[in-house]
Amino acid sequence: MLFYKKTINTLIIDDHPIISKAYSNILKSSTGLDFVFKFAINCDESIKELKRSPKDLILLDLQLPASEDKKFISGEDIGLWLRQHHPKTKILILTAISDSERIRSIIKTINPEGFIIKSEMDSKDLIIAAKTILKDKRYYGQTIKNYNNNNNNIEGQIINDIDRKILYHLSMGETNNVIANLVCISKRTVEARKAKLKDILNILKDSDSNLIKEAKRRNII
Repeated sequence: MLFYKKTINTLIIDDHPIISKAYSNILKSSTGLDFVFKFAINCDESIKELKRSPKDLILLDLQLPASEDKKFISGEDIGLWLRQHHPKTKILILTAISDSERIRSIIKTINPEGFIIKSEMDSKDLIIAAKTILKDKRYYGQTIKNYNNNNNNIEGQIINDIDRKILYHLSMGETNNVIANLVCISKRTVEARKAKLKDILNILKDSDSNLIKEAKRRNII
C-alpha cells in the first residue's frame, strides 16, 4: 500500500505549469505524506521522464500537446502506455473533458484509479482522491460515476485509441491512404471506422469536416 511508503514518487503531467505547481503545493502541505514531484508539460516530456524512472503516482491531464513523432497525441495515450509498461503505477486523471463517450472509453481502456473533472474539483477533493488511491481504492468524481454507471452505452460503440488517431490525422488533412499507413491498418478499416464514428457522434451529413468539427467540440482530439 503506497499510503505507508516513505517516499511517493509523483509525476504531474499538465500543459499549464501554474496548475501543476498548485497541485504539488496542495498535496505537499495538506496530506502529511512525503511526495517527491517531477513535472511534464507534453507527451514527449512525460514519456522521457517515465522511461527515466518508474513513478508511484501520476496526475494526468488528457489535453496535452502531441509528441513530435505523433505516436502520442494526448494524455490518454500516456495512460495506455503506463498500463502496458508500468501497470502498478496509480493514475489520477484530472481533466476538463466531460464528453460521456470519451470518459467511458477511458474507463474501459485505462481503468484509472482516480478520475475527476477539473470544474468539479477543489483542493479538498484532490487531497481525498490522492489519499484514497494510495490506499489501493478508487476515487471517481460524481459526473464520472454517473457516466460509468450509465448502462445505456452500447457495447462496441466506444471510441478507442485507433479511432482517436484516425480523427487526429484526419484533422491534420491526411487522406485515408496516408492514415491507413500511419495507424497500421487497411484503408477499408479506416473508412469503416470513420462511418462508425459518424454514427456514434450523430453526424447527419456524411462529411469528414463535420466529423472533425464534432470531435473537436467534444475534446476527443
